[in-house]
Amino acid sequence: MKTSRILRLIAFCLLVALFALWSVSQIDAYLLSPTGIARVESALTHRQKDRSSQPSRRAGTQSHPVLVQFWQVGLQAGADDSHAIGARSIIRTRLPQQVSENTTNYFWVGAYLSDGSFIQAGYFVPWYDQTHAGWFYCAFHPDGREGPCVYGASGSAGTNGTDHLYTLQGTTGAGDNVFWKITFDNSVVGRFAWSSGNTGTYVPMIYAESSGYIPHPGTSQLGPVDFVSGLEILHAGQSQFEPALHLYVMYSAPAICPPYGIGMDGHGGILLGSGLPCPTLHADFDW
Repeated sequence: MKTSRILRLIAFCLLVALFALWSVSQIDAYLLSPTGIARVESALTHRQKDRSSQPSRRAGTQSHPVLVQFWQVGLQAGADDSHAIGARSIIRTRLPQQVSENTTNYFWVGAYLSDGSFIQAGYFVPWYDQTHAGWFYCAFHPDGREGPCVYGASGSAGTNGTDHLYTLQGTTGAGDNVFWKITFDNSVVGRFAWSSGNTGTYVPMIYAESSGYIPHPGTSQLGPVDFVSGLEILHAGQSQFEPALHLYVMYSAPAICPPYGIGMDGHGGILLGSGLPCPTLHADFDW
């Protein structure tokens, strides 16, 4: 019995050391924007970015299992929704989800900001507890350094089938200081000073994502999860959020769809995740 405990302790320590020391290859998801090509990266990848070695797009070929650092499928607003100061979406919690070992499922709304920094909020389902979801938000500096990044407790994103509103909103305080307010169901879960309060020529987006510390196949069951309200955006001078005028299809690598895709829920919302159709990359998604 004592030997068994010692072996389990050694295995646990080795796993922690692996996560702490692994040099991660950075995988980018390419997004069309008015300024050219932008990148969207997972919270996990941002946290590991300072340890990254040479960038690597993907491993493997179409004729073999494709391994990527993270699998992302989503929609990005069009240029007419640039210079936004807020974004939000009602996202339905779906549980349980099949999450492959050492990976996490994420469903979020986010945006690059005018200075190249990045902000996102949504919910996550980790491999070690696939029956509970928690809200999270993260912000990252233009050079990839982590800013405020907070994960809610297990179960904080509600039970299966419940809808929750995730909102990012920039505000200007005294002395022109910029703050971002993060709310979950209209309750503030975070507020912090930041370097930019709008998206500039970038635009908001919604995504479903399977992330891991190392390249992995797309074996996690990513929902599919319903973004019930699609993507809503706030511009300076507006009194309320409005639906994005256009949404464009985005994948993080050629082999993402399948297994992950995009569809309509039949009730005015958008489904992102497993087992859905594969609309053309960058196509205007008519929902």
